[in-house]
Amino acid sequence: MDAVGNIDRSITANSPIYGVFHKNGVKTYVAYNFSDQVKTVTFSDRHSITVQPNSFNTGNGSGGNPQPDTEAPSTPANVRAATKTASTITLEWEASTDNVGVTEYIVYKDGAQAAKINATSATITGLNAATTYSFTVKARFISDREALLQFTPKTASAYVDVHYTLSGGQQLNYRMTNNAGVWEQRVTDLSIGKTVSYWFTYEKAGLQYETPSFSYTHQTASTTTGESEISATEVLNTSQPGLAPE
Repeated sequence: MDAVGNIDRSITANSPIYGVFHKNGVKTYVAYNFSDQVKTVTFSDRHSITVQPNSFNTGNGSGGNPQPDTEAPSTPANVRAATKTASTITLEWEASTDNVGVTEYIVYKDGAQAAKINATSATITGLNAATTYSFTVKARFISDREALLQFTPKTASAYVDVHYTLSGGQQLNYRMTNNAGVWEQRVTDLSIGKTVSYWFTYEKAGLQYETPSFSYTHQTASTTTGESEISATEVLNTSQPGLAPE
């Protein structure tokens, strides 16, 4: 192991079998992929390597971020109603903390996303008088080398998978995370000019459907929160398997 240096235990990864070694200022990243699909293993210092099915892969680099993001932001505390009317409410909360920084806050109304903001207050409109609502606030950090793929089915889906390539590279396939009806997957290791080609497959009434393909070229963060969002909504007017139904 002297050829790759000493193990760096301060860096973690989103894969159970991995290792990071450090020698003379150079890090060597090692990961194993147990699955039958190509997998991108992302390390806590923002470095990532693509690993073929049932294989090891090794990559070198200094890491993508000089300060690793090793923890999630703390939960916003003391969420409270600052002002309210018959149809609006202004919420305030204490700022979250994070070892790198907080990019944005997401406000949920009765479990559904109602607002996204990079401040510690938000006004929610369209409320009904004499009605009880539940509000939750979450914080998150997203690097400007990342983008968030999103897909919104018109009705509930049991799953949504996203398939994408980065500038014509290997196809990557992920089961997306359901965030209050908006399915999300984070794309990492982006740089200016890198192209993401992507499409979705999803379940509806026991059948699987597929969307057309889309393309996105990364520039910088496209919102004031520092996050690039790549969104798609189920809109095609067809009920044929393999296409997105109405």
